[in-house]
Amino acid sequence: MIYEISLVLQENIHPFGFRYSPRYNKWTTMAPMQRERCRFSLNVVSGRLYAIGGASEMDEVEPENEDEVSACECYTPDTDTWESVRPLPGYRTQHAGATWGHCLFVSGGLDRDIVLSSMCCYNAGTDVWEHRAPMLTPRADHVMLVMGDRLYVCGGWFEDVDTGNRILVDTIDVYDVTTDQWQVVTHIPTPRYHAGIVGVDTKIYFIGGFHSDAMFDRATGMLILFIKYEIFAANSHISME
Repeated sequence: MIYEISLVLQENIHPFGFRYSPRYNKWTTMAPMQRERCRFSLNVVSGRLYAIGGASEMDEVEPENEDEVSACECYTPDTDTWESVRPLPGYRTQHAGATWGHCLFVSGGLDRDIVLSSMCCYNAGTDVWEHRAPMLTPRADHVMLVMGDRLYVCGGWFEDVDTGNRILVDTIDVYDVTTDQWQVVTHIPTPRYHAGIVGVDTKIYFIGGFHSDAMFDRATGMLILFIKYEIFAANSHISME
């Protein structure tokens, strides 16, 4: 079953979602989230859907405070119901999420106007958030993918401290879940944000996205990046085809 949750229509954020059955080629409605949201992450952990953080119309009426959190909720397909789970510490939108076992990792994003490098891990079994080693570079609007015991982050942007200009991140970094350490894997030929990512066997496909704030580069809009995961694991280096 494929799930599609929320989007922005005419600048109105809504909580509604739909699910698609490839077997019957049919779309059906599903119970709305408890909170309307966009620019959030949606991942599956142990058969349940977890919606983490994001922007909401509630942000305009809820005052900022030192103990601010990002609302989180999970969806159970069998009962078609949402329930709140422990909120993510701090305000966070435009982040990336990825699942490893019964844990959900969330990296980067925005805290209002600040681009984050922090990463948190949610244990679905204990309903507890923990801080993990921060990324090597702050990123927003990036993507993250799990392969084995490693999390790969690709793309995204951060702001130059002096000029405030948006800088595209040109590295692919990898996080080892077992050692809680990051390292740079390779550099991207044309840095992107809002791109798509998927893993097939031992390869990562990093496709599309925006190359700058001013325009979408249609000539190179489909960037396909191949990563030899087994070579990296065995020889501590990466090869690209």
